[in-house]
Amino acid sequence: MALLWASYLMLSTLVTVLLVRGAGGPGTAGLVYACRALLVLLLVGVCILWPMARLSQAYPDRPFRALLGDLIVVLFPAQAIIWPAALLTRWPWEVVGGIALLVGCWALLTAGLIAGAYSGSGSHSSRSLWMIGAILLTTAAPALALVANFVGIPDPPARLLLLSPITAVYLLTDAPSGLTPRMAPIEWLAAGAPAAPGLLLAALSALVHRAAGTGGSTPGPHATPPEPGPGASPDA
Repeated sequence: MALLWASYLMLSTLVTVLLVRGAGGPGTAGLVYACRALLVLLLVGVCILWPMARLSQAYPDRPFRALLGDLIVVLFPAQAIIWPAALLTRWPWEVVGGIALLVGCWALLTAGLIAGAYSGSGSHSSRSLWMIGAILLTTAAPALALVANFVGIPDPPARLLLLSPITAVYLLTDAPSGLTPRMAPIEWLAAGAPAAPGLLLAALSALVHRAAGTGGSTPGPHATPPEPGPGASPDA
């Protein structure tokens, strides 16, 4: 997981460097464009590629410990990409802090979705439903904005765009020409809001997983059948 994530971030960085060259050179405007593109790729990795990779594999023996390890592997390299943006783009530190909060809280929400999948049956249909949920949470707001633009509403409400990490990055770093972006209270709220449902979902999933594995009448998805006794037949 760590190697794949590091490779993805490195490839994303190289792609954005090429975008800067295509946009006319490493000026401030080109660097802002490249950093925004890199942050979008980072969030796509956190919110879509990470659960896709996890849910396409066999469930680990200790799923919630593995999930905590994944969260550390995902977030620490992400911070190494986020904070230098202040030096490259001249964004205020509060804006870069808001972006770091946005990435961290959406990572917690994604971890909650993966935890929910771990507490389920483990079937292909169950995994697919959780994966569809992750994709919808990430892309629903941009999709609605595109539909609104298509039907003649050119400026969708900012609150709608804050519901997706992909479009929220643009709002957090946007400012009128010649002005410096600033974090509004609603932007701080939108950046931190995904953490609450993520933590709640992870806690509930852990309780369900523990109840199914320790005392419930129905075995959990990771439970193994008991060994037959020495005098029992295999079909007994």
